[in-house]
Amino acid sequence: MKISKVSCTQFAGIRNQEFTFTDGINLVYGKNESGKSTLANLIGYILFQNNKLDGRTDKDFIENFFPVCKKGSNLEFDFADGQLTIETEDGTYVLKKEWERHKLSKAGNVSLSTPDGVIKDADRINEVLKSILLYGKGIYSDFLLTPQRNLDTSLKSLLNASEKNDAKDELIQVVSQAFAESDGISMDAVEQEIQNRIRAIAGKDWDIERQQPKSAKRNTTRGSEILKAYYCFRDANDVLNEVQDRKKQLIEVQENFIKFKKEASDAEQEENEFRRVKVLLENKKIFDETYSNLQRYLERCQNIEEEWPALEEKLKKAQELNQEKKNRELVDKYRKGKKIYDEIVSKKVNIDKMLCPTSEEIQKVERCTNKICELRNRLRGMNLTAAIHMMGENQIFISSISSGEKIEWRENLEIHEAVNLVIPGVMEMVLAPIDVNLTEINREIENMQKTIDDIFTKYQVDTYEQLENLSKQYGEINRDIENLENSLNYYLGEDTLETLQVQYEEIDNEPREKQLILQKIEELGLEKEISDFIACTDTILKGYQEEFENIEGLREIIRNNQINMENADEKKSDFKDIPPKYVSIELPEKYMEELEKQTRLLEHERDKWWEEKISKESRLEEYLDNLDGDPIEQLNYAQQNFEYLKELLKHWNNIEKVFKAQKEKLKQSPMQDIAEHFSKYLQMISDGQVISEFPNMEKLDMEIYSKDRLLNYAKLSEGTKETVSLAFRLAVLDHLFPEGGGIAIFDDPFANMDTERTAQSVALIQDFAKRHQVIFLTCKDEYLDLFPESNVQIL
Repeated sequence: MKISKVSCTQFAGIRNQEFTFTDGINLVYGKNESGKSTLANLIGYILFQNNKLDGRTDKDFIENFFPVCKKGSNLEFDFADGQLTIETEDGTYVLKKEWERHKLSKAGNVSLSTPDGVIKDADRINEVLKSILLYGKGIYSDFLLTPQRNLDTSLKSLLNASEKNDAKDELIQVVSQAFAESDGISMDAVEQEIQNRIRAIAGKDWDIERQQPKSAKRNTTRGSEILKAYYCFRDANDVLNEVQDRKKQLIEVQENFIKFKKEASDAEQEENEFRRVKVLLENKKIFDETYSNLQRYLERCQNIEEEWPALEEKLKKAQELNQEKKNRELVDKYRKGKKIYDEIVSKKVNIDKMLCPTSEEIQKVERCTNKICELRNRLRGMNLTAAIHMMGENQIFISSISSGEKIEWRENLEIHEAVNLVIPGVMEMVLAPIDVNLTEINREIENMQKTIDDIFTKYQVDTYEQLENLSKQYGEINRDIENLENSLNYYLGEDTLETLQVQYEEIDNEPREKQLILQKIEELGLEKEISDFIACTDTILKGYQEEFENIEGLREIIRNNQINMENADEKKSDFKDIPPKYVSIELPEKYMEELEKQTRLLEHERDKWWEEKISKESRLEEYLDNLDGDPIEQLNYAQQNFEYLKELLKHWNNIEKVFKAQKEKLKQSPMQDIAEHFSKYLQMISDGQVISEFPNMEKLDMEIYSKDRLLNYAKLSEGTKETVSLAFRLAVLDHLFPEGGGIAIFDDPFANMDTERTAQSVALIQDFAKRHQVIFLTCKDEYLDLFPESNVQIL
């Protein structure tokens, strides 16, 4: 058994919450006063608190667990509830309870949903819960589902032999010799009687675990009670299924017969109806075509009447704007061409005034310049040092023979070219290389320089670079003239400037700017280029004129067509008797053929299903006549008998299982198992520092020793109280559920233990959680790490 879910609308301080639990450890974490202990109480009260409250005996429950109003509120809550879901080997059970404060004379609501249905009778619910829980309120409240505040009371009663306690008495009763020999009946005889009951029901041919026959081969002559009931139930179910199957087949055939009967009748009726209107429909088709053509022609004429004047007006505006646009483009083209032409004329005038040196002249200047440099270089090539010491006040002047430039005199002057050295009034000396004819070289330099000077004078320049630039400028102006002439020819295209000038002079008024003209064209809302629009519109208007001559001719045609339409509208009444569903049919003859074909097909289907209906009715009647009674009643009886025997067999099997377990335990002292486990767990948690003895084991009277000192309840420390309580609860849980499947709630069970005892306790609970379901309530964060694989619920 395990609890899988608990929830409530309101119970004490818990409101509208649901908790889901799994196998193993379920950790419920919450701060102080968040409702952890209330959750433990909620589970216990759902299981054991009567839904009908008594104002005296249930006073504590009403005061402690009915919701209280908030501060400053006058509301008084008169309702508390809870719902618990329990999972067992037999299936899921859902227990719901509601308690009411002011209707104490009436029972609150209670219901138990079982795998077989829902029970609302409180006594029957308690019987079912007793079979599920196995033990009573005292054991669950004080040992298994114990909230924190109940621990001290439970522990005190265990340590005080004279103190009475219901839970302690119930525990003693449970582990006592419930099946011990009494009234002269031995335990072996009881066991034999239990086995006889099981054999009488199941025999040797029924598989108790699988709840079905052991053999697939059916034995109809011999067998156990439950086997016979099983086959009786199965046979009754097969008979009812056969009857229901035959009825279902008959109903399907009847439905098909009714369906095709109606469809055949409707098809025949429609065929006759259409035959009456077929001629009218054919005449209407001819009329509709004529009427439609007349209507389309009238609409076309009316549309032309409406658009003709507007189209003419729009064409006129478009033609005017298009002409103005062409004039604007002609003006712009002429003016731009004239501007280019004027620029060409201007450049030609300028170039005619320019002097341009020939390439031969430029080359001659270049050759002379190079020759002069060559001659001057011949005057160089000396390497002298002139050490001249002047006596008196005479001056000395030195100049370059090649360039005529003066050279500043200084002592120890280095001379690298031919020079004139002059002391006025004293002497004149020429220093030159020995193999150079100074006179001839100077004459050649003078002739070359004269040639250069004559060319520079002719073109009014001072340097070779200026002469060269003058030639380049002349070439650039010539190229500009050529480019402008090419540009003018490209811009004019097939036109000539003279032709454009004639057209330009014919324009009377200056056209508006092109952007403004284009804006006006755009305002016309044309869907195509203006030239295309003019051509297209002109064609349309010419077509109208050819067809109608003029607008008055068009209007005359419209009046005549309107008269024809009025006459046609009057003729429509000839077809008013045609049903609306036939009006849209375009080929009446073909439609008639399809109707006749559909009628024949449906009549064939109708007759086929009629024959099938007669056959199915005969088969069902024959089968029912061969039955002994009502198949439903026979099935219900067989099912009830089979379910009864299954439950009875399950009941006696459970009795046998419990009996054998108790019989084995009762071979020793009934309390020995609890005492041994308690001592074992107590020593494990306290590391041998705390031990226990049982002076009167049959009454579970115990004594606690710490380091050989006997301690009563008042002398126990809080940590030792928690140690003793946890060890005893684990021993009880192991004894009551030796095969596992128990449940225990621990509400901060080792809050006052030291680190070593806490570690031992955690390990013990983790081991127990492998066999039992554990719900661990705590307000401390460290347990989230101590139980890392637990199912965590947060309040």
